[in-house]
Amino acid sequence: MAFLLQNIYGTEQDRVNCPFYFKIGACTYGERCSRLHNKPTESQTVIIMNMYHTPFTQYGPNSEPLFDPKLAQEHLDDFYEDVFLEMAQWGEIEEIYICRNLGDHLNGNCYIKFYEEEGAAKSLEACRGRYYGGRPIVAELSPVTDFREARCRQYDIGECNRGGFCNFMHLAEPSRALHSKLYDWQRKVQRKKRRQERKDRNKEKDKRERDGDDKQERERERERDRERERDRDRERGERDRERGERERERGERERERERERDRDGDHKRRDDRSKRRRTHNNNPNSNSNTNSNTNSNTNSNTNSNTNSNTNSNTNSHSNTNNNKEHEEDMRQDNFQPDLNEPIDPNDMQSDFNQ
Repeated sequence: MAFLLQNIYGTEQDRVNCPFYFKIGACTYGERCSRLHNKPTESQTVIIMNMYHTPFTQYGPNSEPLFDPKLAQEHLDDFYEDVFLEMAQWGEIEEIYICRNLGDHLNGNCYIKFYEEEGAAKSLEACRGRYYGGRPIVAELSPVTDFREARCRQYDIGECNRGGFCNFMHLAEPSRALHSKLYDWQRKVQRKKRRQERKDRNKEKDKRERDGDDKQERERERERDRERERDRDRERGERDRERGERERERGERERERERERDRDGDHKRRDDRSKRRRTHNNNPNSNSNTNSNTNSNTNSNTNSNTNSNTNSNTNSHSNTNNNKEHEEDMRQDNFQPDLNEPIDPNDMQSDFNQ
């Protein structure tokens, strides 16, 4: 239902809102219309009711016009220029439309469309309580923003059969020379105004920078300082983390080198111990043989007959002891020592003395 009402709003099918007031900003029935006239609170267009009394409505006997077309065009140009220069003080004008209809609701209506709603509101406030040509100005905001739907297309091509009492706009056009002159002047004024506004803004900005009293500027500067400080803290933290990582890597390398040196020292001590044991195992045999031979020779020369049995017993006992020591040494050589167990030098010296 809402979609349907939206589509028919302002059309002939809308039985609630007046389509003529929506399209033209005026209605034949005025306040007596059975449909609603929704007056806008904000608009780009200001309408001044029955402001222009055109000489085109003056006719003599036999419906002959009482005006000279050239004088009538000059009269229209003077009125157009007066309205344009007055309204241009409050905002940039997009276009001015003047009706030459004969109907009371459209006769002499003047529509001023601004580029911005602010200009329309200022001009409406400036028109209150003022007069033009000895008559009070009746102005209000108009809902019309697209005048293509409000203009009479048949009148534009010279074929309107309703004449001056047509319910669509019959617009009176100013001369092209005046139109170009006024709008060129407005462009120059607006350009100068914008340039002056930029200059004032730059001057105000320079003043704030010189005085240093602008609170917002100081706040922005403090915010920039805080941002720079945060950046420095972030960079400092990153450098500390990188330094910590390098220190950890260096410590790992040092500990690895210490472990390598410990393993090399353990292997070297184990090899030295094995060499000493092998040397010790070989020396007792040679010494015992030498002593046995020396003793046998000496005894043989001195008491060969007496000590022969004794020497043989001694040699047999010595060989038995040597065999036991050799087996004990072999068992020790086959023993796998614990590499992590420290070696007592006193044990090594005692083994060597044996």
